Amino acid sequence: MEKFQLPSKLKNLYIGLAAVGLISLAVGFVVQPDRAWAGLLVFAFFLLMLGLSGGFFTSLQFVSGANWFVVMRNVPVGLMNVSAIALLLLIGVIAGSHSLYEWTHHEVVQNDKLLLYKSFYLNLPFFISRTVFYVVLLGGIWFFMRKMMKKLDETKDYQYKDKLIRLS
Repeated sequence: MEKFQLPSKLKNLYIGLAAVGLISLAVGFVVQPDRAWAGLLVFAFFLLMLGLSGGFFTSLQFVSGANWFVVMRNVPVGLMNVSAIALLLLIGVIAGSHSLYEWTHHEVVQNDKLLLYKSFYLNLPFFISRTVFYVVLLGGIWFFMRKMMKKLDETKDYQYKDKLIRLS
């Protein structure tokens, strides 16, 4: 089977559009950093939801025993690849947490009873540890699912399918 190759005109167009997006984000950080951080957060969650939907759909097919899924499995698996980019962006969002979340401002927390009550959960060290935990967990599941699906395709050994069902 021939591997898909993107035509060079489209590849150059996509690279140019990505460059425009990165330049716009950089200008946003200079002009209005709060809005730029919020935009980056929304974009990261959008990509994460795309990736998680691919992972959920893939897991659902393995758990339900859908044999027809082999034909089109590459589509949701490709969506799972997007989640890796999103997880890296979410780690980057930690740097902008002071602009995004009011509970990172000590003086605001001290003057708000509700935020003060929630401070055991809403604090920067716990936020960072939760984010890193989720990144490692989702990245690990994504990595092992891809690895086992590749081995299943190469060897046709159904022990990998059983492992994928358990992991799903």
